[in-house]
Amino acid sequence: MKVFFCSTNQKKIADFGEMFDRPFEVLDVEIDEIQGDEETIALEKIKSVLNNAKEDGIYVVDDVSVSFKALNGFPGPYIKYFLKVGTKTIFEILRQKNCTDATVQCTLGVGIKTKDMLVYKVLSSQVKGSLVKPEEDDFNRFDGIFVPENTDRILKDNPESNKISHRALAIEKLKKFLNEFLPGDKVDR
Repeated sequence: MKVFFCSTNQKKIADFGEMFDRPFEVLDVEIDEIQGDEETIALEKIKSVLNNAKEDGIYVVDDVSVSFKALNGFPGPYIKYFLKVGTKTIFEILRQKNCTDATVQCTLGVGIKTKDMLVYKVLSSQVKGSLVKPEEDDFNRFDGIFVPENTDRILKDNPESNKISHRALAIEKLKKFLNEFLPGDKVDR
């Protein structure tokens, strides 16, 4: 069964390619951004994809959230919009509150579509850490200022990022789910 990774985000596509050990196709789709918690957003995204899916397969969407302790969990799934102020401003806001603790979460919406079944599953993983002062401002990504717990390097420069990141941990859950739900060689290898 084919696996489709549904995204227009080149960083997510590259990460998925490095971490997912099976062949997959990229489905270049724009998905409406809804408001809600991480699980609701991922579930609605995968439902939207499957409603428009032309062929049977396994479809995956990826949504990231970042919650700052000093801001009572804000911005959460709205990090994409919050990044528009830049990582320097984000760091300064948290520094002024004397707390740079953050939790990064990757939530995968998974849909399996065949002529006989339609299955939805949401999988997520979190990594706790803190922010450090950015060397340069970034308006698209936060991995240049996020240091996961028990490490001493920003996620962007960490050679272990494909094992310890929020996305890596969520993709491991995806592989386990697919192996249990579709045992044998039902998933293209």
